[in-house]
Amino acid sequence: MQYNIGISVSLDGCKSIHDRNRRNIAGGGTYDQVVSNLLRFKERYPAEYKKRIQLLVTVGGIEDIMEMNKTFPEFAELLGEKPPYIARIYPNFKKGELYEDDMSKMQEFMEEAVIHKQNGQYDFYTIMLDELLKDANKKLNVGSEKIQIRTCLDDMRHIFIDTDGRLYPCEKFDTRHYIGTLQSGIDKKLLYKWSSIFHFRRSVLCKDCEFFEYCSRCLVDLKMSYSENKQMCEEYKKHIELALLYSKKK
Repeated sequence: MQYNIGISVSLDGCKSIHDRNRRNIAGGGTYDQVVSNLLRFKERYPAEYKKRIQLLVTVGGIEDIMEMNKTFPEFAELLGEKPPYIARIYPNFKKGELYEDDMSKMQEFMEEAVIHKQNGQYDFYTIMLDELLKDANKKLNVGSEKIQIRTCLDDMRHIFIDTDGRLYPCEKFDTRHYIGTLQSGIDKKLLYKWSSIFHFRRSVLCKDCEFFEYCSRCLVDLKMSYSENKQMCEEYKKHIELALLYSKKK
């Protein structure tokens, strides 16, 4: 039997940033080991590698992307057919680590990305620009009185399992918001509970938001307080403003 599965591998663009974020149990960096394993897989199973591998890149902000781009040719050698998925480091509100980008700096980055795109380049700049333009087109249908907000619980394609056997929709959830266990399976009551709380929160925080129809904030927000959620919303609004600006320029 063959399974149609994908393999996601975390590789944060370049050695310095990857080793800063992803350390082994002894505290050492893991970049060299991850790259070595990827190259071995690619050499032994080139067709499977090309079809199934997707690299996940986690960044703290625009400056990380600029640094990563210096070694993009090395990174590109490790790509499969799928473009890399770029995500932001989740804020640590207790430590004050919010990973916020200045709007003017973000615009400077995107202006440079437009030039790269016009020159036919493929790099982290153009990947970020393409993702930004996609977000400008992710618009909810608000033409009716009832707006259906879907979450990952409506169509789960991923399951994350922690060391205690608890199940989560993805790795970003905290231990409070599990949806079942390996022993008992997915708990429908928990699905309903988290979904209900999320929808109530959206009705409170988002009812007057001008960018509501573009918003793709997700269930992971449940692990934040209302005030923390509002901070995240303000940062996300900048992102949508930028997306709409550059969607008009393309």
